[in-house]
Amino acid sequence: MNSGIADAHFRGDTLPRLLQRNGQNFAAQTAVREKRHGIWQAATWAEHAAATLTFARGLAALGFAKGDRLAILGDNRPALYRAQLAATCLGGACVPCWPDADTDWLAHVLADAGVSIVVAEDQDQLEKLLAIKHQVPNLREIVFTDPRGVHHENLSFIRSVAAVVQAGEKGTADMATMIAAGMPDDVALICYVTPAAGLPRAVELTHANLIAAATALTKAEDVRQTDECFSFLPMAWIGDALYSTALALVVGFATSCPEDPETARRDLRELGPTILLAPPRIWESLLSEIEIKAAHATPLKKRVCDRYLPRPYGDVLPMAGAGGVLGEWLVNAPVRDQLGLGRVRWAHTGGLTLAPHIAAFFMAIGVRLRHGFGPAACAGLATLQTDGPVTLGRACEGVALRVSAAGEIEVSGANVAQAGWWGSGQAGQIAADGTLTLAGSLADRGTLADGTAFVPHDVETALGRSRFLADVVAIGDRRPFVGALVAIDAGAVGDWAQLRNLSFAGTADLVALAEVKALIRDEIARGNARLPAALRVRRYILMDTVPAAFGSEASLSRVLQRRLALDVHADTIEALFATAAIAPAETVDATGSTVREQAA
Repeated sequence: MNSGIADAHFRGDTLPRLLQRNGQNFAAQTAVREKRHGIWQAATWAEHAAATLTFARGLAALGFAKGDRLAILGDNRPALYRAQLAATCLGGACVPCWPDADTDWLAHVLADAGVSIVVAEDQDQLEKLLAIKHQVPNLREIVFTDPRGVHHENLSFIRSVAAVVQAGEKGTADMATMIAAGMPDDVALICYVTPAAGLPRAVELTHANLIAAATALTKAEDVRQTDECFSFLPMAWIGDALYSTALALVVGFATSCPEDPETARRDLRELGPTILLAPPRIWESLLSEIEIKAAHATPLKKRVCDRYLPRPYGDVLPMAGAGGVLGEWLVNAPVRDQLGLGRVRWAHTGGLTLAPHIAAFFMAIGVRLRHGFGPAACAGLATLQTDGPVTLGRACEGVALRVSAAGEIEVSGANVAQAGWWGSGQAGQIAADGTLTLAGSLADRGTLADGTAFVPHDVETALGRSRFLADVVAIGDRRPFVGALVAIDAGAVGDWAQLRNLSFAGTADLVALAEVKALIRDEIARGNARLPAALRVRRYILMDTVPAAFGSEASLSRVLQRRLALDVHADTIEALFATAAIAPAETVDATGSTVREQAA
């Protein structure tokens, strides 16, 4: 807890006013970094604030004014963070877009939000915008940050960031007056989320919402001005907006952007941040990487790993400190260093529930990993796990939770984008000590044909304990039995196959191997043993791709991924439940005993 920082928050703050404060009070301290051509380029808070205000003057010269909407489209770049803040300095709001969004998504979002200016990263994003400009009536200007490959300079509505900056240097807009006129209840950020049904919808967050969430976080964690945060997640994800923008402004620490998404893992290790936010899929992939490297270590190192590296895939969760001082020196510290987690004081995860065995593994090797629940409507934070059992934790300061009569988790607080109670759409329970537990989306719940309650979350969690399974989408509502779409962890299964000298050229060849099919069948049977007999997966289709990998939003949210999978693979799912068995379908022995039955 850092009450000193929290006390600095006062009623009436806005993000631009915090930027001004940091530019004055932390002038020489690093605000942002970006790796370019292999070298980290840093800007101080004074430089960052000045560059943002200059860009804001340039936007004003383009006619951007109070109430207008600016969208950003691209990877994490200081220029895009400055554009985001520049829009709020002028009394407008920013609409962050997923960098790999398709044109249909972009056209709907930009038109729905009434965006007048888009700041895009490069030629690829520019081409998408040109293809849909006729569908976005308010779109007047497109600004690009990277001129490489851009060949449309002759179009009057396209200009470079450099040109906007030049206009800003000559601009006469009184930024101090404009920032002073901003109100905490002005909309600062508009996030678009995909509901269980229908088109993406807007969540409008005010300055007060974002600052309230960031302030609550400073009261729940030890956040320092000297901290380093690695900003590698899509800017459209509310988690990045909370940590890389709002929290950084409230506290005054540095945020660093990787050179490219492809180099993020390498840049993470090189930077060595002190705080880190990463969704469960990142922790899953890190664990898979550790397992693979341990399997290929020299005989001596392999024996050391077998002795001291926690075992995450058994039925007993790893315990922190179980390896003692020797385990910390020989295994845990080197593993953390290899992953870039050597300096991390605390790490958070969210977006969906992280499997307890994965969380327990990282805590066992010395990473203080805590889970939180923070949808976009809550400005990215509602609950945070306390030290102890792996849960979603208790409500943060200023946040209230309750369970509706329908079993839905509802949230209220200064961080919430609407007055009163907001329904999350998630089923869950709140224990006597205030600890929150989620049980999946209410919309996904159903019953089998025989009336048995079907909760996909329970089935997918049970099967997710395997290191060889990357994704499982369970289907059972109004069906005679539970079926599933299953995607393998190509790295883990490929490594398993190589150790057995099995030949394959790609993932499609890998899943076609009889040995791999037998492996996955055994893994699903092992997961089935954790489930009641009626909810065990009886038939599944082994896929050579993730069931629904349609961009960053899908990969960060399994809820959305599930919806896409059911839609895209509707024909495959119908075939899965056909009376006659089909060639691609695999079956599992449904008579296996549960873990409890085996113990008895």
